[in-house]
Amino acid sequence: MMHNRIEKLILERPMHPVEVKRELCEFAGIHINTLNRYIKLKNVSIDARIAINIAKYFDVSVEKLYEMPAKKKSKFSKRA
Repeated sequence: MMHNRIEKLILERPMHPVEVKRELCEFAGIHINTLNRYIKLKNVSIDARIAINIAKYFDVSVEKLYEMPAKKKSKFSKRA
């Protein structure tokens, strides 16, 4: 789910998402099509060097990129 995390970080920036993607690609040394593939395809694994550069760009730890979102508890999960 790292891909959704990258997209979320892009959208949190105060700039237009296209500009953020351009800067990120330049910083990480990847092509914009590669970044879009990482965001859209869930079965593409990201090279460690690229993941480190993405984390540096957003000033977060690499672990934060891989962090899984907390699951919402279903109201039907445990009934008393």
